[in-house]
This record gives sequence, structure tokens and C-alpha cells, in this order.
Amino acid sequence: MKGGGRPRHQPTDGTAQQSHSNPYESLELDPVEADRPELPQIWRGSQGRKLWRVLSEMREHHPKEGIPVHCMDENTQDSAAHFKRTLLSFLKESLPSTRSEVLSRKADALRNRVSLARLNFKGSKSWYAIVRTADSQQRLLVLKVPPLGFQSKEQQKTHAMGQATYQDNLDDVYAPGLRVKPENWKQYLSEHDYQELRHGNKLSLKYVPARFHRRNYQSCLDLAPMVDEDIARLKKEGFVEGPLHYVPHVVLPMGAVFTPEKNKFRLVMDATRAGVNPAQVPLETKYDLLDDALPRLRPDDKLSKIDMTDAFFHWSTAQPDCDLQGIQSAAGDFYRLRYTYF
Repeated sequence: MKGGGRPRHQPTDGTAQQSHSNPYESLELDPVEADRPELPQIWRGSQGRKLWRVLSEMREHHPKEGIPVHCMDENTQDSAAHFKRTLLSFLKESLPSTRSEVLSRKADALRNRVSLARLNFKGSKSWYAIVRTADSQQRLLVLKVPPLGFQSKEQQKTHAMGQATYQDNLDDVYAPGLRVKPENWKQYLSEHDYQELRHGNKLSLKYVPARFHRRNYQSCLDLAPMVDEDIARLKKEGFVEGPLHYVPHVVLPMGAVFTPEKNKFRLVMDATRAGVNPAQVPLETKYDLLDDALPRLRPDDKLSKIDMTDAFFHWSTAQPDCDLQGIQSAAGDFYRLRYTYF
């Protein structure tokens, strides 16, 4: 397979989950059923305890406006927001030390989508709960298992808000950077374009590119303070998510361009070297040319242009595809670009 990637398939139908009026209502089983051997191992024993820590953190600190009322169904099976709602429905309030902490017959439906893994991050390994998309080709969620022994509630909160997707809205768009209200454009767009504006642009992938992480170009190393200053600006504007607790699937190598006479600095991401561009279906577009404009000009006509600040960042990227838009700061922190980039 070209680029070492995996072919991208259309998602298959998932099993519909029961809905509840209370976003944090728990499903419980009789204690005898807690030890049923057919319950997936990931929901029992030491693995279950790790998952419980992830879900307890989610229940305690995830902003309520980012958790929908209903569990996932066949229409929302690749929605991180709805999947988190479904996971929260498995949370048991009272935890006997010798029983399963996460109890639900519905958990079996997620057997092939939820896993625990130890991942390398900044020189050490930690446990993560990983949720894959319905076609298993990409990661929908990568949530670090909270460590034991936080010294304060503030430490707990800081860890939780570093989890990817915790600041997303119900449409899985990174809320801090949202500039365009899709409902204001609905009457002007096709249904397809409206849904992409609402949920983010899906990359037209032929296959999912292989993992990639190389150092940034020398220009970024030479201009390290300016690189981190610009990333901090993008974070403040809400266009990048992080610092993250994990390394994105693809970390784009960056170059930096600084024009002293204009005092203009720009980061440039190399999606070709990272394998993202070769993995995409070539798309055609038509630009207006001078040959189109000149015949329409008349004497005394006035010319003008519109230049939108940070225009690339006005269109969000579908959340799972943002794992193909990772970047690393000069300080070594990892981020995800949640909107289109240059």
C-alpha cells in the first residue's frame, strides 16, 4: 500500500445505543452479571479500573455543553461527542473493590472500538483509552488515563482540559476557534456543504497515511522564539488544540518564513513530506484569471480586494482527521490544527 497507509473504507452501521434524558445517568447490572465471562476483558479487572478513571474524569470535568443528551446511534457512530456520552452511560457510581467498575451489556457492542494501550510520550510510557472510528481506520478519541495521586482539584482540572476534544461543541468542532455560524449560511449551501461547515471538512483520503513524526525544518529551529510565539497566538485565537497528552498520528514538519521589512511571520506545514497530500484524492478548482477580469474593465473603474485575516482558519477540519494535522512547538509540546491550514 502506497505510503504504508491503510485503505479508507466507508463506515459500517453500528449498534444503536439506548438514550437517556440525563447525560450522566448510569446503567447498572446485577452483581452476579458483573462477572459474566462474555463481558469484554477491557471492562473488567485492572483494565476496567483504568477505564473508570478516564470516565470519572470525564464526568467530573468535561464541559457539560460538549456532551449531548443522546447516546450514539447509526448516524453519530463517528461523533466523539456522542461516543463520550455513550461511555458515560456505562459509568457505575458505587464501585465494589472486587467487582467490575464499568458495567453494561451494551459494552459488548463496543468490543472492537475501545482499547487500552501504553503509548510513548516525551520519553515515557503511559496508559491511554483509545476509541477507533467505525471502520477502524482512524482514532476517534485518545484519552490519557489520569494518574493517581493528584495533589489538588486544580491539577485534576488541568489534566482533564488537556484531553483532546474536551473543548469541542456538540458537532465535534473545536469551540474556541469557531468563527462561522453554519445556520447563517444554510440557505446558501447544498446539504453536503452545510454538513461539512457544521461538522468540519473531511479530508478526501484514498488511504490513511502512515504515522509520521520528524523534526521541524531548520528555519523553525533558527526562529524558535517566533515559532512558539505564533503557536501561542494560534492557541489564543482557538485554531490549535493543546498542548496534548499524546503524539498525533501525523506530526507535520514545519518551516518558518519571516519578512523583516514587513515584520511578517508565517508558519508553513509540509503535508507532502508527512504523507498527507499523497494520500488525498486530487481535487480540481477553478480560479478567476486576469483574462476573465480584464474584458470587463471600463475607464475609471475602481479595483479593490478583500483580505480576510486568518482566512485559512475559518473552515474547521473533521475531528478524526485532525490527528493528521499535528504540529510540535520548539518547546517540544504537541498540538492539533483543528482548522484548515497553509
